[in-house]
Amino acid sequence: MKGNTIVNTGLSGIFVTAKRNVIQGNTIDQSGSRGIFLSQTEGVIIKDNIITRSELGIQISAGTTNTVVIGNIAGNNVGDISVQGEDPITAGNVFGN
Repeated sequence: MKGNTIVNTGLSGIFVTAKRNVIQGNTIDQSGSRGIFLSQTEGVIIKDNIITRSELGIQISAGTTNTVVIGNIAGNNVGDISVQGEDPITAGNVFGN
């Protein structure tokens, strides 16, 4: 999923359960729950996304493995990142209001 603009969703802006996906260059604003939500998947790259005014910017659920989270901006959300999955690799992200 690349280069999308997602605005004012009732639920998650992007919800992924499939393995080995790249979520890159998306703008997500005002999602009803999570901007990006990974549920029990593996090998997902979340890169260079902008997530604002959502309940939670990025959520990585338990059972999710081998995730890379780099270069994302998540701000002005109720919460910016929640990780229950196994030790994602993170670098160069900007979280906070």
